Amino acid sequence: MLKSKLNGVTVSNKGRVFTATLRMGQDSMPLGQFKTERLAAETHDLAMLALYGDQAITNYPRQKYTTEQIRNMSDFIDRRMAARENSPSFSQLSKQAPIQ
Repeated sequence: MLKSKLNGVTVSNKGRVFTATLRMGQDSMPLGQFKTERLAAETHDLAMLALYGDQAITNYPRQKYTTEQIRNMSDFIDRRMAARENSPSFSQLSKQAPIQ
């Protein structure tokens, strides 16, 4: 995997798949794989906004996203966290300053 110029996005070696990942220190949560770098970056942005609100560091302007999109991402993260509740990996997720 290669790092994209956009926060939270990696690119497959063949450049055909873009992966959005939420990172917190050494922990990470995959958010999905996408056909375009922009979609992966937007997904990462929504995750950052869901966790950090106005303090989020995003790839695109905050105004691009609706409250409903952010709420849906928050629900998605909550479900993923609940599924990983017993996993030590990523169990320390908290609303702290983002680490990129």
